Amino acid sequence: MSLLKAFQGQLTSFLKESDTFAIGYHPDADGMGAVAILIRYLLEQKKQRENIFLYPTNASSPMNRLLYPEQEADVLSKRPDFFLYVDLANFIPDQIRRIKKKVRYTASIDHHNFKPDWPDEFDLYINPTLFEGAV
Repeated sequence: MSLLKAFQGQLTSFLKESDTFAIGYHPDADGMGAVAILIRYLLEQKKQRENIFLYPTNASSPMNRLLYPEQEADVLSKRPDFFLYVDLANFIPDQIRRIKKKVRYTASIDHHNFKPDWPDEFDLYINPTLFEGAV
């Protein structure tokens, strides 16, 4: 089985096992496009839209793609089953560690270069640079 198929299977499993979702995303074309596809998929799987919480992040700097403090507080208080970072680069390990303690699953879907230990911060990390033949 290819690594991509394994990641797809794990992501699908996390999504199916979850009822509440928090999605932190970079509000640009690729971040918003990925979130739109994800929401459509969740609704097709009969997940409730009111259980999908969206958190557009700070878009002013690629070095500061953090949830805002009030967004992080909201995630921590809601304790969703699944927290997903979309297109957020790899500069926020402290925030991830705090969130990871309060949710069942964490995942990141990203295309940026990543620090060697960055994928270990998540239960699932999907990045095309991990696939054989990726540029």
